[in-house]
Amino acid sequence: EGFESYLIKEGCTGNTIHHYMRTFRALFYRAVETGYAKPEINPFYNNYTRQGYKFSHLLKATSKRALSAEDLKKLIKYKPSPMSKEEDAMLIFLFSYYAWGMNVTDIAKLRWDKNIQGNYIVYARTKTRFTKSFRIPIIEPLKEILAVCKEYSPKGYVFPILSDSIKDLSKQYTRIKTVTRDTNKILKDIGTSLKIETPITTYVARHSFASVLKRQGTAASIIKEMMGHTKEETTEIYLKNFENETLANASELLKM
Repeated sequence: EGFESYLIKEGCTGNTIHHYMRTFRALFYRAVETGYAKPEINPFYNNYTRQGYKFSHLLKATSKRALSAEDLKKLIKYKPSPMSKEEDAMLIFLFSYYAWGMNVTDIAKLRWDKNIQGNYIVYARTKTRFTKSFRIPIIEPLKEILAVCKEYSPKGYVFPILSDSIKDLSKQYTRIKTVTRDTNKILKDIGTSLKIETPITTYVARHSFASVLKRQGTAASIIKEMMGHTKEETTEIYLKNFENETLANASELLKM
């Protein structure tokens, strides 16, 4: 609780603090698994520690990060100059949108020989420690993006973010963070030029993907699977009230 108060004073949002607490809890559980900590000193709420610390109250809805249908269409129609930094930023944003809200880390790690399998993108999500696997249909907009990427880097990584020469994990992390920061700056500038009020970032692509499916009436349970959430409550932060659709059909709805 003291740490929570400190982070609030430092200006952290509830969602950021929730992320820190969830990470710390995972670290504690791993310490228990490896014998570095005893389970009876678990500071978090669970079935055995009813007085433990809870942090679910910190998670707030962030649906306002999604673009409206009008703004999303405006952005998709925007055509930056070929081989420009604007084109690089747009490719990452649109790829994330069409690939079920894939984050930049997972986009950066995609490889032609491993993850592009026929008409599907097959990968395991890094954020969930590779326990959640996806098989994403390569719909037409994704085919067009992959065709451009093929010109950039025909072998190895799909996107020219990482390279085989960068083997150190910390250097890979730094590289991905740098690309994400630069991409977000360019996206925000594009949004300003298009008179889009919502600041555009790579994370907005994930929210927009979910919101489009929501507007189309896709079931929350399906969007939960597509977003890689372990609990439907997390998906409800983005969405509410859906009708049933299959994963493959839901993917087709992303076409604008």
